[in-house]
Amino acid sequence: MITKPTVFILGAGASVPYGFPTGEGLREAIIKNGVDRYLVACGEDPWKAPESLGSYMKELIDVYVGSTGSIDLFLRRNDHFSDRGKQAITLAIMLAEKKDYELSLVYRKSNWLEYLIGRMLKDNLGSSEYLISKNNVSFIAFNYDRSLEYRLDRILRSSFSEVDPIKITNELKELNIYHCYGSISEFWDIHSVYGQDPLNKGLTDFWNNLKVVHEDRDGVATKSDSLDEAITWIEEAKQVFFLGFGYASENLKLLKLPRKFTPQQKVYGTAKGFSSVEISRIRYSLIYEDGSGYKSPYSVSIYDVENESLIRKYLLDS
Repeated sequence: MITKPTVFILGAGASVPYGFPTGEGLREAIIKNGVDRYLVACGEDPWKAPESLGSYMKELIDVYVGSTGSIDLFLRRNDHFSDRGKQAITLAIMLAEKKDYELSLVYRKSNWLEYLIGRMLKDNLGSSEYLISKNNVSFIAFNYDRSLEYRLDRILRSSFSEVDPIKITNELKELNIYHCYGSISEFWDIHSVYGQDPLNKGLTDFWNNLKVVHEDRDGVATKSDSLDEAITWIEEAKQVFFLGFGYASENLKLLKLPRKFTPQQKVYGTAKGFSSVEISRIRYSLIYEDGSGYKSPYSVSIYDVENESLIRKYLLDS
């Protein structure tokens, strides 16, 4: 059990081991999915769909393919494409969730989440000791997918198969999980089954759950509906881990970082594939607040390692 107050701040790279795209990968998926898949996901036959509906998405793809940067940055610069962009993101994420679900039923090599959940459950030895929310752990996610909730749910149900599934669902709802820009749906929504095919189900019920960078950020949470509460988790933490995070300034500002860090904290982060110069810039951004002259009174450790390697080495249980 992890009793030391701990926060995990997750970027797209935290979901990459489970088949989800990075920012660049999401860009590629949106372009590859094209207009026809979008029309099918909207319940239309590509050969019979109204021309206006096809051109609606084609315009986004034609402009986006010539741009640079992530879809979030593109939509921030071109907010008239916001709805179309969120529909394209939703389609890409739902297709990735479907693939993740199908592979997980056969075999998928364990990664950082399986390791972490194992740490959280290591003292739960009895057949009915499924109370994972006793761990002092919070998750703040910047990704749109629900691979975190899926693995928590699947591992708990498999580990404690005699426990009523409703009890496990209610237990998982007690965990601190906050999606800063929303997710395609709340994981516990019975109308939104993880792994369902968007080409059969459609996008209508899902894309409005997303928020892009320039929009108001109500977020989606398991237990909390408040960004302020998520920031409080950071303030009260003794150890903070950035996993698969891109360290974009707008995302740090959203969490009021580095100002909300405290001197007693240990802060760690992954920067897999980053150069030493880039890692130095990341460290600087986590210590000095842009434009204010503020300097955080702590040190931060950023490493070019995988997510699992970082938490294996630095995560303390108490």
